[in-house]
Amino acid sequence: MPKFIPKKIITLNDYEIKTIEKAAKNSNDIKVFAILFVLFSGLRIGELCALQWKDIDIKNKIIHINKTLIRVKNKDTTNKNKTKIIIDSPKTQNSIRNIPINNAILPYLKKFQKNENCYFLTGKNTFITTKKYYLFYLDFLKSLSIRKYKFHILRHTFATRSLLCGVDIKSLSEILGHSSVKTTLDLYVHVTDSEKLFQINKLTFLNLSQSY
Repeated sequence: MPKFIPKKIITLNDYEIKTIEKAAKNSNDIKVFAILFVLFSGLRIGELCALQWKDIDIKNKIIHINKTLIRVKNKDTTNKNKTKIIIDSPKTQNSIRNIPINNAILPYLKKFQKNENCYFLTGKNTFITTKKYYLFYLDFLKSLSIRKYKFHILRHTFATRSLLCGVDIKSLSEILGHSSVKTTLDLYVHVTDSEKLFQINKLTFLNLSQSY
């Protein structure tokens, strides 16, 4: 059997994270804040676009993920469009999950909070498509002179930072909506290896510099 080679995961660096955080905190645009929101929750872009305020329980600090926005084949032969956008339940049961809200972003959620039927990204009863929001995201990065990243990089950054901050792999796997802990480990093995190196260097009970 071929040897497993972990996929190289790209993440935002410290400077880029701080730049985004500063811009998001100073903005009155929910679409800008949403980028920071993903860095604290690890949402997929389809989940973010389908998110409504009724899915965010500020009192109990929980985000309920139970749907996603996707593009599917249009079976209506009278319609010229080959595809259409729908909001449906996630593909897997694991993707239906509850994500705890980090205290750091709680005040901003309260600031932007709208009627429960409003969509998170628009503040209206209508949603924004993943394509349109992705283009907004790219323009936002460009305005900050940050290189062009895929949106999924935000999710990778969240996962990597969570592991480095000591979040246990089981909890992180459930927050990300992975099918198993193995999936999370396979994706972020480079982080866990770094953590192992850090932990092994805690073994200081031997004074090897001491001469005998």
